[in-house]
Amino acid sequence: IGALSASANIGTDLHDDHPIGMLYDTIYDNTPDEFKSASATGMNFYNGVMWCSSCHDVHDNTYAPFLAADNAGSGLCLSCHIK
Repeated sequence: IGALSASANIGTDLHDDHPIGMLYDTIYDNTPDEFKSASATGMNFYNGVMWCSSCHDVHDNTYAPFLAADNAGSGLCLSCHIK
């Protein structure tokens, strides 16, 4: 497990990079070497579907930009991603 490098520049427009509205178990079943199981993520999936609110909390900007948890060392990303 590792963090994104300092040179990573994913920006804020992830519309073509990070899908939402996906059934998380389907993604995990197809790529278990890249993702943790849904039960291991600790994430909020609504009926098993990953939505913006799985990673963002629009009512709390403690972790900008409205992240649901601290992303230091890519911590939030590594909730689901193995690499």
